[in-house]
Amino acid sequence: GALPPGFPVPASVMAMLGGASQKPTVVFKRADGFELAAVQARAPNGASLLLIQHRNGSSQPAADVRVQYLLPSGATATYAGDPPPSVSYDGQAALPLLAFNGSASHVLTLTAAPGPLDLNFQLRVRIVQGARQDEAAIPAAFFGFQSILSPAPVSEQQFGQNWGAHPEEKRFERTVNSIQSPEQYQASLETNLNLKVVKIIGKEVISAGQHGVLGLCLVHAKLAGAGKIGFIVRSKDAAYTANLCAALSNVLV
Repeated sequence: GALPPGFPVPASVMAMLGGASQKPTVVFKRADGFELAAVQARAPNGASLLLIQHRNGSSQPAADVRVQYLLPSGATATYAGDPPPSVSYDGQAALPLLAFNGSASHVLTLTAAPGPLDLNFQLRVRIVQGARQDEAAIPAAFFGFQSILSPAPVSEQQFGQNWGAHPEEKRFERTVNSIQSPEQYQASLETNLNLKVVKIIGKEVISAGQHGVLGLCLVHAKLAGAGKIGFIVRSKDAAYTANLCAALSNVLV
């Protein structure tokens, strides 16, 4: 399905996104109405994509706007979009003249090299217009975690054996109204966070993921009805566990 109306995404970009249905989330807005919005998607070939819309909500045309994408350490990106961005080797691009309610859409294919990455790392976007300079931060939750975490193919028995060996635990609850069944939870978890569901046991779901350096993470979820989900998250590293909880809070839809 198409993205909701407002600032429309060109059909050419929608094709790159594989028909993403999520509405871009505003991550930065100036007092004059210029804003950035972002949404993650997965391309038809499985690549992790990030759509960034530069939007002019001002009554005046936005002229001479230049942006620079400042990637986190260990990450690389390739760029596409509509109008086609001319992006330099260091992630700089000039936007076309944006009329009122006009927008330019950039699509970034992001790859994170295996390494001790913080799951809260950010993509920063520097916006320069004349003498004015602003900077927006796009958190990793928008990146699609396919480039950071990989599914861990563990059995139910292996999950239980590893539970005690991964003592850094956090518990929390959140409500996701669109998730009313274990199967809906599984689809969102595997698509958005790249964890693998090990088993569904009634209203409980166990899953596991793997980080190239930080290792295994284990997630126990219990659906309590009305969209409420209780989580227990475990790993061997306290920051890893905390960042996974933040990811679960931000990317499940």
